[in-house]
Amino acid sequence: MGSPDVGAHASRRGCRIVLVAAAAVFGLAAWATRVPRIRDAVREPITNAVVAVAVRPWAARAQWGEGAPLPSTMLEPAAAVVDGRLYVFGGFITTEEAHQYPAITRVAIYDPAADRWSSGPDMPEAVTHANAVVVGREVWSAGGFVGDDPGVAVATVRRFDTIEGRWRDGPALPQPVGGGTLRLLGRTLHYVGGFMADRDTVVTTHWALDVDAAEASPGQVRWQAHTPLHVARGHLASAVVGGRLFAIGGQVRHDTNPVDLPDVEAYDPATDTWTVVASLPTPRSHFEASTFVDGGRIVVVGGRNNTTSLFIKGAGLADILVYDPRTDRWTIHPGLPVGLEGAAALPIAGRLVVTCGATFGDIVPQRRTFLGAVP
Repeated sequence: MGSPDVGAHASRRGCRIVLVAAAAVFGLAAWATRVPRIRDAVREPITNAVVAVAVRPWAARAQWGEGAPLPSTMLEPAAAVVDGRLYVFGGFITTEEAHQYPAITRVAIYDPAADRWSSGPDMPEAVTHANAVVVGREVWSAGGFVGDDPGVAVATVRRFDTIEGRWRDGPALPQPVGGGTLRLLGRTLHYVGGFMADRDTVVTTHWALDVDAAEASPGQVRWQAHTPLHVARGHLASAVVGGRLFAIGGQVRHDTNPVDLPDVEAYDPATDTWTVVASLPTPRSHFEASTFVDGGRIVVVGGRNNTTSLFIKGAGLADILVYDPRTDRWTIHPGLPVGLEGAAALPIAGRLVVTCGATFGDIVPQRRTFLGAVP
C-alpha cells in the first residue's frame, strides 16, 4: 500500500496541473478575443466553455424557452415595461475591435405576444449607466455617462412619452453623476448613489423629486437632498416594496480596480432614514435593469461578482436571487441558461423576459431572448 503522504502529494500535484491548464486555456481565449479577425470566430466557443466550467450554477436549472433575438447586442441598457411591452434603452454595442464600446441612442421594443422586436424613437443622446422607471405613461431616466466608453457623467433627466413617442427633458439632477439608481416611491422620484465625473469616486448622495409638484410648476421645482446611504457605491440596483426603497449591491470605483459589494439598505420616507438589512448572498453589481418586484418580493436576475468569485472575475452570473422583506432573507433559485451581466430582465404577463447583456464580461455579448417563469 502506498504512503498517504505520497498519495496526498500526487493529489495536490494533479490539482495544480488542472489549475495551470485551465489558466492557460482561459488566458489563450482572452488573448484571442483581442485579435479582431478571430474574435467573432472564438466568441461562441468561449461562451460555451465559460458557461460549462464556471458560470452555470450547480443547482437545478429552471425551464426556459427562447423568443426572437434582439436585433443587435446591447450592453448595460436601461429597461422598462409599459403596456405589456419591454423597452430597452441605449447602452453599448460591440465592434470588431476588442474593448471599444460605442454608446447608442437606440430604443428596442419587444412584444412577447407577437414575439417580435421593433424600433422606437431614438434617445436624444447616447447614454449608458442610467436605469429607467415608469411614471404614468412616461419612462424617466436620470444621469448616466454620455458618449462612447468611457463617457462623460451628466445631470440630464430624460422623459419618454410612450404614447406620443416623444422625448423631453425633466428637472436636472443637482450635479452630474452616472451609475446611480432611480426609483419611484409613491409620487416621488429618488436618485441614490453613483459615480462622479472622474468615474471612480462613489457617493452616498440621495436626491428626491416630487413628480406632481414638478408637473404643476414646470421649471420651478428642484431635486431635494435627503438622508444619504450608509455605503457609497455605484452600479447599484433598487426596488420599492412595502413603502420602502431598497438600495441593493453595487460596486466601489468604476474604471480603477472595481470591487463589487453585497450591501443592502432600506429607506423609510416617513422617517427619512436608511436601515441596513440582509446582505446579498454574494457581492454583486451590473444587475440594474434585471431587478424587479413580484408578489411583494424583490427579484435579482444575474449580475457580476468580481470580489469573491471562485472562478472567473467578470463572468456573468446565472443565479436568480429573491428577497422577502417580511423575513429579511435572500434565497437562491434555479438560474438562467447562461450567466448574464448588464442584461435586461423584467416580468410581462406572468413570464420573465431576459435579453441582451454579456456572458463573459465585455468579451462575449449576447442578443438571445430567454422566456421563463418568474421564481
